[in-house]
Amino acid sequence: MKTRLFALAVLAALSVGALAQGPKETPDEMIAAINAVKMPPVDQTKVQDKAYVADYIKQRNEALKQRDKLIWDFYQAYPTNEKTPDLMNQRWQSIVQDESDIPALMTELGDVIKANQSEPLVMNASYFKSMWTLQTLKEGEGDKAVTAANDFANKYPKDERGSSLLSMAADYLPAPKDRLPIYSRIVKDYPNARGTKYISGKVNQINGLGKPFDLQFEDAISGAKTSVQDMKGKVVVIDFWATWCGPCVGELPKMKEIYAKYHDKGVDFVSVSLDQPRNADPTKDGLAKLKDFVGKNDMPWHHYYQGNFWSSEFSTNWGINSIPCLFLVDQKGNLVDVEAREGIEDRIKKLLATNTK
Repeated sequence: MKTRLFALAVLAALSVGALAQGPKETPDEMIAAINAVKMPPVDQTKVQDKAYVADYIKQRNEALKQRDKLIWDFYQAYPTNEKTPDLMNQRWQSIVQDESDIPALMTELGDVIKANQSEPLVMNASYFKSMWTLQTLKEGEGDKAVTAANDFANKYPKDERGSSLLSMAADYLPAPKDRLPIYSRIVKDYPNARGTKYISGKVNQINGLGKPFDLQFEDAISGAKTSVQDMKGKVVVIDFWATWCGPCVGELPKMKEIYAKYHDKGVDFVSVSLDQPRNADPTKDGLAKLKDFVGKNDMPWHHYYQGNFWSSEFSTNWGINSIPCLFLVDQKGNLVDVEAREGIEDRIKKLLATNTK
């Protein structure tokens, strides 16, 4: 009798516990709840309204927090589900809203890696651990950057995300010669990765230093055949830019001032345009826009219109994936600087002084 009463008591206790816990949601139900979280729509007519933008960011962050919490619940309930790695990717891409969130994220990534519940999940966590390590490093920490990138790239050599981590690490190395082995590795190990064509151009930049810079083109404004090698005896600024590029336009007054100040002292400019292709519609025609802009802004130097936006062959071959970007060619016609944007005037003055010695 006592045994039966004890068994009934245990059964009752288990039943109460089950009722208190509630029914467990299925993976599909939890994913439906995650997908139900929507980001607030953007009113394009108010993007200049600071109060609207601040409120939009607040609403978006709240929605992200809600979604990320639901994803975490899914991970804890179904760590080995086939959809868990992709869902956690979404969480790790958005969970950091300011620097104070990073330590907790790094702890979470470390815990997921240590738990080792599925190889795809561990691989994704390893990627984000390396990526966020790189994001938090400071100038001069190149060795740490390379180590962080290699932590992922060496462990997962077939994952093309390794190429982006290695590229980020290279940016922490101050000297082009120090970056060359990393860039060469990316070209060799990740030939089909997104961005490798630009990395090949970075290799060309470094290998091209100290060698003749060859550029022959028909001037977009005058139609004259022009060659950088025909400008020997002058310091030549090669300015990769576009009329649609805000920072390029913002720096134009400084560039015009430098040109006016040093042109008669032996300096010439060649602007290499990454404007859009030709189009029958004048409002969309890249060459028409370039000519109109140059005419209105009085830019009396040489202009090379490539005509294919970011896919333009010349700029791609030189690794140009952000603009403005300035190269310097010395009086002998050799490429001597591929990072001349910062302190451009001082760099020009130094080359001019070298020529007078």
